[in-house]
Amino acid sequence: MGFRKLQELTGPPDKPMVMPTDVAIGVKGQVYVVDSGNNRILVFAEDGAYLFTFGSPGEGEGQLLGPVGITTASDGSVLVADRGNHRIQVFDADGKFLKSIATHIGKQKVAPVDIVLGDNERHLYVTISAPIHRVFVYNNKGRADLVWGKPGSNLGDFRYPAAIALGTHDDIYVVDVFNSRVQVFDFSGKVLATVGSWGVTPGKLFRPKGVTIREDGVIFVSDSYLGVIQVFNADTRYQSVLGNKGDIGYFDTPTGLATDGKKRLYVAEMLANRVSVLRLDR
Repeated sequence: MGFRKLQELTGPPDKPMVMPTDVAIGVKGQVYVVDSGNNRILVFAEDGAYLFTFGSPGEGEGQLLGPVGITTASDGSVLVADRGNHRIQVFDADGKFLKSIATHIGKQKVAPVDIVLGDNERHLYVTISAPIHRVFVYNNKGRADLVWGKPGSNLGDFRYPAAIALGTHDDIYVVDVFNSRVQVFDFSGKVLATVGSWGVTPGKLFRPKGVTIREDGVIFVSDSYLGVIQVFNADTRYQSVLGNKGDIGYFDTPTGLATDGKKRLYVAEMLANRVSVLRLDR
């Protein structure tokens, strides 16, 4: 699949983004970027114009400490995995703090990596990395109804689960970083399929970090080590490496991905301190 780079999002000139980790699209086309290095969220218009920032370093309501993942809801609200503060924070579309959900097992606090709403937004799916290596499923009251997986390499196990995304058939895609794959689950936690396997050749994954699923079911997976984005069909079969005029497209530590339904792909390039906006050719 080919692409043309439309623009690069870098944030306000006086304080540009540092180590962006994830991207999400709002209900009105706004682009929300986790500016992890600055402990804040940057918001851009659909045309790429910088709009505003919310969040600041700290532990209080609306403050962030090492945020990683982000997602949006149908009511316009924005959910952020506030990793360093062991919680999920919820904001309205304009960045006003609404509430927070503590992430813990018993009395042990755990650090969320990424989040997605599923099951008609009745549940919140949260990846929890080391040393837990699991997916937590929270209900609307903020209680963990289910916990998926355990540390390991068998189907359903995880070694550093990272990005998580909702598929077109209401299935859940989880990037399983050190197992070099993306696992696909139904809402109960049953494994439906896997995308990719360990390797450095086309169709293989070395250090996958991001995943997004387009409206037609096409799957995009970023590989932070190889610096590429691979494309898989809706049936999880390898299709191509994202390229440009016959050449492979390389990115600087690509992590979080998002699509907007208009043939645009947003790529958080963590070490380049930018989000690249690509126009896909199909």
